[in-house]
Order: sequence, then structure tokens, then C-alpha cells
Amino acid sequence: MTGQPTGFLEPDVVAAEKQKAKLLITLGGFFTALFLFAIIDGNVEKSLGTYSVFSDLLEAYYVLIIPAAAVLVFGILAALRVKTVKRYGAIFSADRDGVVTAEELARQTGKTEEKIAGQLGGLFERGFFVNCAFEPSPSPRVVLGTAPLLQEGIGLTPVTCPWCGTVNHVLAGAHAKCSSCGGSLNEV
Repeated sequence: MTGQPTGFLEPDVVAAEKQKAKLLITLGGFFTALFLFAIIDGNVEKSLGTYSVFSDLLEAYYVLIIPAAAVLVFGILAALRVKTVKRYGAIFSADRDGVVTAEELARQTGKTEEKIAGQLGGLFERGFFVNCAFEPSPSPRVVLGTAPLLQEGIGLTPVTCPWCGTVNHVLAGAHAKCSSCGGSLNEV
């Protein structure tokens, strides 16, 4: 295992998905290219009237290229999932109020709120995110939470304003201003 979560991403789950993507792309790409070459070569041999193993097994190559291409596509989808997870993680880390709405995500990613809600539901179910929770209804949003004790410095931290005494919930490690008086919360 790679270690403790940093920010809002679960590093072990992200690393496993990234490794899966590399493996599927490598295997799917290799076999897709192999069967494609065999199909092209078999058709050329057939059109020239010469026959070899490629032209004799042409129908089999047409069938075998389908699962090989599917493996390649699944690898590409896994790689895109990792990219999406990292993008959402960066957006969560940059948030300052502790709640990221589907509307905010739509504005930052260019996707529809419906697509974002669907993606987030699946990504949270797969365990890509920590220190936050997805609330699908009534209005889809991600609530960024306080980290467990062993993960200090992650999530929202209550900070009392030294100027007015108001308790503010600020992302750990962030420099923020008090929501009441606007004073600096440097001890965050």
C-alpha cells in the first residue's frame, strides 16, 4: 500500500486504478495491433491468391480483435477515470467553504450537473475519495469533512478568529479570512 490519504484522494485506490489502466492499455493495444496486422496481411494474401496461416485463420482474427479492442477501451476508460478523480480532487482542495456543489463543478469542468452527479456517485462508491461525502439529493454536492485524528492537516478545521472570536471552518493548511470580521486567520 502507498500510504495515508493526502487531501481528498485515497492514494491506494487511485494507484490501483492507474496500474490497471496501464496493464489493460498495454495488453489490449498489443493484441489489437497483432490481430489487426493479421487481418490486413490475411486480406492482402487472399486478394493475391497466396494462402498462409494469416489468410487461413482470417475469420478467427476478426472474432479475436473484438475482445482485444474491448480490453484496450476498458484501459482507456480507467485512465480517464484516474484523470477525472485527480481533477475533482484538485477542485475539492481549492474549495474554501467546505461544500462543493454540482453547479460549481459544472462551471469548472464544463460538464452538466447530471453527468457530474452520476460520475461522483460511481467514484465515491469505488472509494476514490476520503475526508468528504457525496450527497446526491436534493441538490448534488460534496461536503468536505474534518479528517480523522490520524490524518491531521486534512479536511476542514475549526479556527477561532483572534479578532472577534467567531469559529470559522477552514480547509487545513489554507490561509483564510474570518467570515464575520474579515480578519486574517494565520493560525490555520
